[in-house]
Amino acid sequence: MSLVEERILGGSSVADHVDMICGTSTGGIVGIGLGLRVPAGEIDALYMDKGNMIFPKTMRRGLLKVKHERTVLDEELRKVFGDRLFGECDPRMVIPSFDHHLEPSIFKTDHHADYKRDWKKMAWDVAASTSAAPVYLSAHVSSDRIQWDGGLFANHPLMNGLVDALSCYDLDRSNVRVLSIGCGKESRKLVESPEVMATASYKDWALELIPTASALQLHDTLGQAGLLIGRHNILRIDPPLPTNIGLDAVGPARKHLPELAETVFEANSSALRKFFAQKVSVRERHYSKTQDI
Repeated sequence: MSLVEERILGGSSVADHVDMICGTSTGGIVGIGLGLRVPAGEIDALYMDKGNMIFPKTMRRGLLKVKHERTVLDEELRKVFGDRLFGECDPRMVIPSFDHHLEPSIFKTDHHADYKRDWKKMAWDVAASTSAAPVYLSAHVSSDRIQWDGGLFANHPLMNGLVDALSCYDLDRSNVRVLSIGCGKESRKLVESPEVMATASYKDWALELIPTASALQLHDTLGQAGLLIGRHNILRIDPPLPTNIGLDAVGPARKHLPELAETVFEANSSALRKFFAQKVSVRERHYSKTQDI
């Protein structure tokens, strides 16, 4: 998004050009930052400059204890978002997480009269909740519940946002436009032949379950959304990665992703300019009035 703000929007905020932002995990952090008009370059710096502090190299493999302590991430989120409330986000926000009851928690701004609670949460608190990836980081202990990363059920939250929009507003579905941005596709395949995997045990499937579930969820999400609004109304940007990059692999991410971002931006420049061509109307604030925030 930093390239969009710099080269398409002339330094203005993405928040002026989108009606709704949906994001899970790292996408939730980025999305909340954009919703609060934090410059995209500043959000990039959180990853590029602080990544090694958040995910330091360790031999711990997350078998008996989480791989990384979460205190550094929480501190950095507080620095970026300060004391701002989630309800201060200008676009409508849909941010998935799940709680200790194993129930989805989808944080939403007060763009509908029924959404009375989440807008009062601290923005960093919501960001910490959606990015608490099991095994890698401990859960985020919020004021009223324990939260984990929404990626376990909504790693691709397009449908969460689309259903919310169609439920809250009387929309002509053919007029909905979606920009869906992934973290890059890994070149994965089953470790064994389909014939072997057909009767494989936990040992063979263990390392394949999460990436396989994520890939299937993506196909299902894009398929459902395409049926609802037309596949031609969805711009999906999710380039193949030059090498597999782990969730906490800061070094490879720093090495490969900036150049990949440049390439992808240039390849999609025309479509992105059309997507961000117009400013959007100010959203409804049913509870987070100016005097409250």
